[in-house]
Amino acid sequence: MPNIIRIKAGPAVTSGRFCRAGRCFGTVAQDFAEGDFTKEELARLRAEPMLVVEIIAAPQPKQAASKPDARPDTKPDTSGAQEPEPDAKAAEPKVEAAKSDAKPAVKENGK
Repeated sequence: MPNIIRIKAGPAVTSGRFCRAGRCFGTVAQDFAEGDFTKEELARLRAEPMLVVEIIAAPQPKQAASKPDARPDTKPDTSGAQEPEPDAKAAEPKVEAAKSDAKPAVKENGK
């Protein structure tokens, strides 16, 4: 896409319009394609103190960022990812009930 040339009459123009290169320019900016003027005409327009000339770079088309060697069926690299911390209760060792060698007390009279 070609650059855009934006031209308008400068603030010193009291009549509201100013003509150069076979065109008239007002206080409202007009956009032109880069090929609308020859190099010489554009140089003269840029040198004219009664005009404000801006060259606006054409927007570049956005390209999808992809790795050329990446296959779509592969999973992303997660080697730098942190693993979630285990649950605190799950990390505690289970304590078995203490076994006693003592026999339960026997009640008197067998009851």
